[in-house]
Formats: sequence, C-alpha cells, structure tokens
Amino acid sequence: MQVRDWRNNFMTPTNLDAYAQYLTGFKYPPKGEHEPPEYTDQLFCNMLLKLEPTTVSLDVGIVLHSMLEELIKTNSMGCYFPRFINGWKIESDVAIEVPHVSIAEQFVTLDICDGLKMYGKIDMANSYQIGDHKTTSSTIDISKYEDSWQWKCYLLMTGYKQFVYHIYKIYISKSTKENKKFTIKDYAKFDLYEYPTMKQDTMNFIHEYMAYLDYIKPRLIDTAINNILLIRDSTIRIFDLQELKETKLIKKD
Repeated sequence: MQVRDWRNNFMTPTNLDAYAQYLTGFKYPPKGEHEPPEYTDQLFCNMLLKLEPTTVSLDVGIVLHSMLEELIKTNSMGCYFPRFINGWKIESDVAIEVPHVSIAEQFVTLDICDGLKMYGKIDMANSYQIGDHKTTSSTIDISKYEDSWQWKCYLLMTGYKQFVYHIYKIYISKSTKENKKFTIKDYAKFDLYEYPTMKQDTMNFIHEYMAYLDYIKPRLIDTAINNILLIRDSTIRIFDLQELKETKLIKKD
C-alpha cells in the first residue's frame, strides 16, 4: 500500500504564507521601533505542529468569522451592532458589507505532484469570485495582501479568476473573562485577479516550500516526539510509518 506523503499535512495556503514570512527572518512584520523575534526553524516547526499558544487576536478572528458566517447563512441585508457571540461583545464604528454568497466554508484541494496535494478552505464564493475575511490591528495595508500566496493558491484550487479580500481593522478593549469586547474601527475590500504567470510563480514557490519541509523533517519529528502529549493524536501519523517505528514513537508490528 502506498504511504501517504507526510508533507500533505502541512500543505496549506496559510503555511505557504508563513514560509514566505519565515524567509524575511522575522516572526511577523516589524511594527514601529520594536524589532520582532527571529523566525527560526524551531519556531516554524512549532507553528506547523500547532504548538504555539493561542492569542487574543486569534480568538477575535475566530469570533468575527463566526459573526460573518451567521450573517451570510441568514442572508442578512445589513449588520447591526452591538452583537454578542461566544461571550464577546462586538461593536463597530463603520458600516459592514455582508457579501452575497452562494458557497460558504468549502474545502478545496490543489494537485501538486505524485499524490501530493494542497488543502484549503474558502470562506465564501459566488458566481464570479471567491473571497476571504481578514482581521488586523494595524492600519489596513493592501500591499500586504497583494503579496500573499493565499489568494493565488485559492484561484488555482477553484479555477476562479477573481479573489476579494474583506479586511477589518480591530481594536481589542482591555477585557476580563466576564467582559470581552472588540470594536471594528475600519473596513475595506479589494479585488485581485489572475495574471499570466500566476500559476508558474505559485508552483515554483510551492516546490521551494516542499524542499524546505524536507530539510526540517528531522526537527519536525524530534519536536513531535518531545511534545507528543501537547499535539493532536493524528500527529503520530504524519510522517513515514517506518521512520516513526525506528524512533520508537509507535510500536513495531
């Protein structure tokens, strides 16, 4: 029986963008005078294995997505505030557009080579474009999203020619466990389109990322072994079966 390529577990548009950030040398783009931490191979492995601690910003992103999913599913014509979701109070200083959507939260794939696939989930789609919701605590910078590999991957995955980003600038109030609140301070949307060399550009970068995964594989295995109680059970199946037997992470037949 053919062994599933272990790299399939890490082939997502989000991870591809994380690799692009890794190549800058910093964990995240610099803000002001403070230099961000170095993006090391170990930190990248931690990210792939979902060992990084959750943050309030991540929680807020999930809550905002939940709010938008609810509005889309109920075909709401507008969005009124305040809203309350998952213990959070949401307010907004700006009007929010509820996208017209015929498909929401759909899984998609892209064939790479020899059984290797990229996996993703689109937030929304209609007859002529697909799109995604993004949150930021900084001033909305369109160039950041133009440079992303995510939208290019999703266009290749779906065959669409047009991608739209809905971007929300968020201010998170000082909160307690009983009183959690954030405010949407700004909103923008913009469209991106397929271009002549997009497929080749994207596939070239995907193959570069694949080579990097091969390079860090020993560190990934060590990290998985050392943190086996902190990661999902499926992690013990992400690498080649024989290699895991040799590490004694799982029992021999």
